[in-house]
Amino acid sequence: MTPREAFERMKRGENIGNKMDAGQATVAKAILRRQAGELAKEKCVEKIAFTPESMEPWVAEIMFGEGDLSEDAQLTLAKMRQNAHRVEMVAGDDTTQIMFYVYTTEADGE
Repeated sequence: MTPREAFERMKRGENIGNKMDAGQATVAKAILRRQAGELAKEKCVEKIAFTPESMEPWVAEIMFGEGDLSEDAQLTLAKMRQNAHRVEMVAGDDTTQIMFYVYTTEADGE
């Protein structure tokens, strides 16, 4: 079960056994950082930023400008979606921003 699936099940009130904890959140953050680093080589990536470790929820933000993503980058984005608890996309006129959220506890989130 991916972190996203576990989070969605938990929010529906399902018992998921091993609930999210700080250790699982740390692993999810490390994976998302590595995957964001893979995207840094894409010409259309304008910004990659992470909130401080202590923030709840923790957020990895990627801002895209004009241009196309390679097939590998598209696969990486799909994997990032599975490694985050929640994903939000904001499309502007010239940029698209995607935020990947990781929650340390079962409190908060949507």
